[in-house]
Amino acid sequence: MAMTAIRSAAALVAGGILALTGCTAIISVGSAGSCVAPEATTAPTSASPGETITLRGKYFMPCNDTNMASDPPFGDLDIQWVQGDAVSALGTVHPEGTIGELAVDVTVPADATGGSAVVRIMMPTLYGTVDVPVTVAE
Repeated sequence: MAMTAIRSAAALVAGGILALTGCTAIISVGSAGSCVAPEATTAPTSASPGETITLRGKYFMPCNDTNMASDPPFGDLDIQWVQGDAVSALGTVHPEGTIGELAVDVTVPADATGGSAVVRIMMPTLYGTVDVPVTVAE
């Protein structure tokens, strides 16, 4: 009986500490176990506003060592242009094949300014994003 009371008290204290600290889960994005993280590149890596660049990638699919090996590649993924605080939609792309490959032409926004920018691939919520650096020619 005394041991049960001690365990109950310990559970109440632990629960109170968690409630007071606002404990939250930390979700890491990337690959786990033997999974290969998604990869993406642009060609060319530097372009002027209004020019077209090609975005290519692979491994845009659920991890094959988390009991989802038979899951198909992700569905349509949003593509964004990010430069400073400015974010513009560039379109969508649908990964295909057994390794979730993607390829799409995107246009550098007319209002892009010279310097660094990112082409961002938005994956399903738990998987995060993939950012590909691009230089805007001045």
